[in-house]
Amino acid sequence: MSLFEIVELILLYTIIGTIAGWFCIAVFGFALWFLIFKVLYKDPIRIDTGGGQPKQNNLNGNNNHQKKNLEARNENRNILPP
Repeated sequence: MSLFEIVELILLYTIIGTIAGWFCIAVFGFALWFLIFKVLYKDPIRIDTGGGQPKQNNLNGNNNHQKKNLEARNENRNILPP
């Protein structure tokens, strides 16, 4: 082999090795970015353990269901015998 061919092979493998190295670093960096910003920083699942029905608000933001429950209790008291 001539000196030119040896230099050419060394440069070729150097360039291919550099590109392959940067590709591996990029894949590892993307996996790390995905783990940090997509998995660890996502909103946790919020489970309501309070029980009961969720609050229902009317258009004004008032809790209308509390007033209805109070009226229903008062009606039941009126039905019961004294």
